[in-house]
Amino acid sequence: MEKPLIISRKYPRISRNFWLLAVSSFCLLLAGCASLNKAECISANWFDLGFDNALSGKRASYVAEHTQACAKHAITPDIIVYKEGWQAGLTRFCTAQSGWGYGSKGGHYNNTCSAQTEQEFLPAYRLAKEIAHKKNQLAQLKSESHALFQSLRNETLSDNQHVNIISERFALSFEQLRIESAILQLQAQAQALDRGYL
Repeated sequence: MEKPLIISRKYPRISRNFWLLAVSSFCLLLAGCASLNKAECISANWFDLGFDNALSGKRASYVAEHTQACAKHAITPDIIVYKEGWQAGLTRFCTAQSGWGYGSKGGHYNNTCSAQTEQEFLPAYRLAKEIAHKKNQLAQLKSESHALFQSLRNETLSDNQHVNIISERFALSFEQLRIESAILQLQAQAQALDRGYL
């Protein structure tokens, strides 16, 4: 007797391409741990590097990564100048506009802002990051729904399997509507907080 096709949402389907992308990104991150090569250590403008690191959300202690990388080439970073640049970059980073952009990219916040500047940074950052997360969820649901639609073309499917797939797509449609509604609510919150960063 043929077993019906059971499609469960308990364990979301994640495509092979997703895992390849995740592994590749992880490998790039590992490779990025050697923060500078020899040429970069020699030509580094430590103020600018500190500034850029702050804008990318890194802590001041990230200079230790540069110190370790450049030590292999007998070069010592100018830590004082680096931290001056980092502090200048932090002033630019800890704003609502920067928080919105950083959150939209899914950046991880390392608690680098002061208690006072966090009042500007965090609301925009959290809203943007949540909206980005919801949009990623929505894209994944649409991808799943499309894959199910494609599977309906399989002429070997039984009637029960057809019904299961159609039911699953119906459930996905409701979930998409729920997430779209959540995105609209979050965007309304962002509009209410808008200080020119949207």
